[in-house]
Amino acid sequence: MSDERLRTYLRQRWLRLSLALFLLLWLLPILALPLSSQLILLMLWQGLLLGAMALLGVRRLESAWLRERERAAERQQQFNWLYSRLQPRRPLPAWEGSMAEPSLLVAAVEAVLARANPSVIELGSGFSTLVLAYALEAKGEGRLIALEDNARFAAVTRRSLAEHGLEQYATVIDAPLRPLELDDGAYRWYTLPVEEIEAPVDLLLVDGPAGGLAASIRYPALPALLEYLAQDAIILADDTDRRHERQNVVRWLEMTPQLAIDDELSASSYTVLRIAKKESDSA
Repeated sequence: MSDERLRTYLRQRWLRLSLALFLLLWLLPILALPLSSQLILLMLWQGLLLGAMALLGVRRLESAWLRERERAAERQQQFNWLYSRLQPRRPLPAWEGSMAEPSLLVAAVEAVLARANPSVIELGSGFSTLVLAYALEAKGEGRLIALEDNARFAAVTRRSLAEHGLEQYATVIDAPLRPLELDDGAYRWYTLPVEEIEAPVDLLLVDGPAGGLAASIRYPALPALLEYLAQDAIILADDTDRRHERQNVVRWLEMTPQLAIDDELSASSYTVLRIAKKESDSA
């Protein structure tokens, strides 16, 4: 059934339901009870108002449902691109709402494929780790390290990498949260495995730590890793549809003049940032 036919069908069903409710709750009592003309008129107006409100609510639900169908179709197209470009040996895990958006993964994969011998750091681990490891394999070079504070998540991701034969391209490191002192205050952040970082880092994917609502939970990502980033590095900050994650991006922009948002690649749920090359580097 096409979207237009489905929309018409839903509208007809809800109109019938609204009419039935109006007759049942308002018109029948008016006819059955001895009421004054003014009270009858008032009840009719109330019934019409409630019916209009119900119809408006139904239309909003219908629009939201259709928008979700469109997003699902877009996600499927992006997954088709990932499968075509990466050609995984085994099926990738089914996408869930808690995972990174496929459009973010497409942007990350394109960033990896555009670099020579790309070095990637991921904060958090999971489905995106697997996808990026496949991108590195397709590239034939490069390395990813994922910092994970949750030992169970780390073990699951390692098992997925092993099942897909991608251990040589991606390493998941247990990095429990610990106190971290920065110039603007004290934080809790990953234990940073300095000896594992292969600088300069071309891509930084910020999708952890998880489970916190404080604006500072992911803020240390840039100040702690800035010195390791390439002069034209890309930073993907997930979950920036949350207010506190957007605040982190604002603070990063304030502390790093050469950092800018890539509006073309960013979306409502994530933000793509680029470190601009200096003129002397691009010359």
